[in-house]
Amino acid sequence: MDRTLQFTLDKSIHNTATMPFLPHSGPGDFDNWLMENIPYEPAKKLTADLEKFLGQKLQNRGEAHITVITPPEYSKILQKGIQMEAIDALAKAMDIQTAEFSVTCLGRSQVMVEDKMEQTYYIVLESPDLLKIRTAIYHRYVMQGGEPSHFDPHHWYGHITLGFTVKDFHEGPHGVKKGWNSCFAELIET
Repeated sequence: MDRTLQFTLDKSIHNTATMPFLPHSGPGDFDNWLMENIPYEPAKKLTADLEKFLGQKLQNRGEAHITVITPPEYSKILQKGIQMEAIDALAKAMDIQTAEFSVTCLGRSQVMVEDKMEQTYYIVLESPDLLKIRTAIYHRYVMQGGEPSHFDPHHWYGHITLGFTVKDFHEGPHGVKKGWNSCFAELIET
């Protein structure tokens, strides 16, 4: 990480309790996932500052969230032992929208796509609260007959995606790990 490169992030990004819980479930492999809904305005401002620094516009989803259970984790592993509705109920019972997190840095991942280096940018974070929810999901999955060795609740890279040049990169298809190892710049919360 370049410690001389700093961006500011409005602390209101932590005001997650004001946001509604948004369930994600459906028939497709990528329809089922769990997230903590995050206020978008602080992420939008940081993205604008990043775009100014980069001198280019980034694609984004127009919202902010922390993925707690990824679509592949659900479709390839968890659905064999626990339904998405049960995961949502457990997350709500554990008050996912009040789960606290700490910001580590501004992360960047780069992947070669069609002979061009493309990027995705995100806020790297840590959250013992969200890890507790993942662990509770793990225990429910195992209690319902799921294979313990197939899901590690601590194998998780907490982040908030800000934007990307062509697409958001992920661990499975791209080998990207959005942890402290990807820190690109320091984030100062104001």
